[in-house]
Amino acid sequence: MDEIQFIVAKLNEPPFKKKLSLVDFDDKSPSELVQLLMDVFTSMDESMGCDVRQVDPEELSAKVFTFLSVLKYPGLPTEEELREPMKRALVDGEKHVIYPVLHWSLQRLPALQKRAYLAKYLVPEPIPQEFMQDEALVQLSQDYRALQGQFKEVHKQIDKLRAEPTRPAEVKNEIATLEDERKQLATKIDRLKRQTESEDGFGALLEATSQLRQHQDEEAQMGEKRRRQLMILQHAKARSDEAQKRLQSLKQSQSGSMTALEMLGALEAEVTELGQRVTEVMPREIEQETARMTKLQEALFEQPRSREDVEELSSEVDLLDERCAQLRQQIDSELKGRLDNKLAMFRQTAVVAGKKLAQKESELEEAEQALGKAKAEVEAKDLQLSEVGGSASKFMTREELKAYGNQLREKTHVYKKSKLDLAESRAELVRLGRTEQILRGRDRNLGEFLDQLEAKRGVSGYRDVVSKLEHASAEARGVDALKEGTLEEISAIVRNMSNQLKERKAFLAPQIKKLREVRKEFQEVDAEYSRKKQSYDKVAVGLEVERQAAEHEADALQEDCLQHESNYHYYANLTGIAQASVDRVRNEDKW
Repeated sequence: MDEIQFIVAKLNEPPFKKKLSLVDFDDKSPSELVQLLMDVFTSMDESMGCDVRQVDPEELSAKVFTFLSVLKYPGLPTEEELREPMKRALVDGEKHVIYPVLHWSLQRLPALQKRAYLAKYLVPEPIPQEFMQDEALVQLSQDYRALQGQFKEVHKQIDKLRAEPTRPAEVKNEIATLEDERKQLATKIDRLKRQTESEDGFGALLEATSQLRQHQDEEAQMGEKRRRQLMILQHAKARSDEAQKRLQSLKQSQSGSMTALEMLGALEAEVTELGQRVTEVMPREIEQETARMTKLQEALFEQPRSREDVEELSSEVDLLDERCAQLRQQIDSELKGRLDNKLAMFRQTAVVAGKKLAQKESELEEAEQALGKAKAEVEAKDLQLSEVGGSASKFMTREELKAYGNQLREKTHVYKKSKLDLAESRAELVRLGRTEQILRGRDRNLGEFLDQLEAKRGVSGYRDVVSKLEHASAEARGVDALKEGTLEEISAIVRNMSNQLKERKAFLAPQIKKLREVRKEFQEVDAEYSRKKQSYDKVAVGLEVERQAAEHEADALQEDCLQHESNYHYYANLTGIAQASVDRVRNEDKW
């Protein structure tokens, strides 16, 4: 059931998009199942596309069976008597055969598509052995195999390039470097043009130097072509000499009385010699050429030196040689006086260097610990600030901190003004309270008098309302006092955090400066690494080309060996046939 669900799910996905359900798939007729199988094969190879109703069953079975052989389907029988029943089952659309093939094909669809693509070019064409005596056909077969080998190498390189990740940073660095060089060259050319505009005859001199440079370039190209032609000539002479030796050995073997075992032993010795050359001689030559290529590549990337630069460097070398000679004389004179303690100076220097190294390591550990503590404190203050200010999980920016400070200042101003008003109201309250006490002392029945007065004026209950207002005012004063304390605490926290941030910034400033220097060194090292990697890639490509050429040459030698071996067996068979004919004639003469 899982197998059928997997098949239906894959058939509903691109590139098939069959929109099938399990019921629809189960209701498919045998011819429709075969058509589905051919549709899956068509996604791997377009040449498999066909309408099964219009194709001869024998032709269809052979086509499907051959394609499964190319795909290396593991369910194909190895015995000849079991192949015909499977062919008939494939054409008849039997489910116990079609379902496993569909499941296996859809499970490995990308890999099988690649295998089907490669099979168009790499599957060998069967050629009867009796036709292999034709030299033209043999040469054509060898060329075909050589092209197959080239196709394999190119396909491997393409897969390797597709698998390698792109490096946009290296490309950008290279583009920036080339752009700087172009600007420098343009500036230098403009400066030289301004310097030479006023000189007479400079145009003719420039034309002559340009022609000289062209001739030098042509001479260098001709020299390179000559070197390549000489290498090709050497390889051709070597192959010709080897072919002549083989021809002589074959003539000797045919003219002499060598047996087949002796000839086979000679061929094995020759193959061993070639293998030793491939495994020992050629790797050593490749290593030498690689070292030479590396030196040439390094010289190519160096800046061109002028005559003045060479003279300056020569003078520096002479001065350094003189200084080295003076130091040697001084060392010799010192050592003559202290023969018993030659290494004291070096030991002392090593001890001092070790102490400095230990000191620097301890300073580095202390700095790392301080940095960790500072980070922990900053995170704690960040959490505290988040809890107070409602920020989620980040520091306030400079603009947010400034706005928050302005808001606090405005609230502080309002608070002071309200506090002044409150003080004035309290003073007025004190005066009114004193007046109330004086009035109460004068008239004991002040409450009744005030009630009568309120009733007379039509504001009964005024004193109760005033008392309630005073109670609410007292509660409001308590809330204002709580807010005042909270605002003062927040202001103190902000001031404390600002001071701590300033201290941490001052503490981290030298380390940040060191970090910038280290980043600059890292960029330089990264650029140097990119340049070295580019050189390595170029050398690797050259070596890969040489390796491929060596492999092709080894394949050609192996083909020559196989051809000579085939010719040997062919002539041996002809000799046997001729000897049998001679024996038959002699027997007839006897009878």
